[in-house]
Amino acid sequence: MESIRDRVLLVDIGNTNLKWRWLDPAPGPIQRAAHRGIGATDLAERLWGGLTGPRRMVVASVADPEWVAQLCDWVREYWGITVERIVSRRNMLGVTNAYPDPERLGVDRWLTLLAVHGEGLSPACIVDCGTAVTLDVIDAAGRHQGGLILAGRHLMTEALLQATHFPAEPGDPPSGLLGRDTGSAVRLAPLLAMAGMVEKVVRGIEAASGTELALVLTGNDAELLATRLGRPCSVRPDLVFSGLMRAAGEAA
Repeated sequence: MESIRDRVLLVDIGNTNLKWRWLDPAPGPIQRAAHRGIGATDLAERLWGGLTGPRRMVVASVADPEWVAQLCDWVREYWGITVERIVSRRNMLGVTNAYPDPERLGVDRWLTLLAVHGEGLSPACIVDCGTAVTLDVIDAAGRHQGGLILAGRHLMTEALLQATHFPAEPGDPPSGLLGRDTGSAVRLAPLLAMAGMVEKVVRGIEAASGTELALVLTGNDAELLATRLGRPCSVRPDLVFSGLMRAAGEAA
């Protein structure tokens, strides 16, 4: 069996995928596996069943709490350690949460705020393009200004197809601003809706504050969204893990 006793395991559990990264002590590659429809114990056995347990396992999750609890039980029984859960707080690492009830802010959003501010990118607009698209704004002092949540590109398409008789035509959105058939129109509209929301918010915040925002994208559709924005942006696939590393260090 591979010995990983000195490692720390970071885990980000989203609505669709479970992602993990080892720290040994340098960060390894981000790995992922879909978890929808798969039992937590079965998935843990498949991913980590042949490994000696890490020194710490730090988890951030927006998934079903019962599913996550089963995963934590497996870790405790198989590896003999207690999972450390990261939750959103009022204040942490110079960032102030805008929510009246801080823990109601999705922890994935909280971690992107910690990452962006910790890397000196504030003021910024952060867009996470996953199953849901989340947008958050943070000012130069680390104060979270609030955010928006929109159905992601695939979720918008699925909802439309379920409520209509439009045919399901898989594929990438076409270039340009208009589709030339029903399938291309359905595939393109969600992406442009995402881009329109981002540009509307960024322009409005910048006009009201007189301050230019850095635009930081993460999530599965980040690179695709970047091609449709009329302004510079950075794409950071590792942004949630950057924040999770910072939060794990604070909790150690």
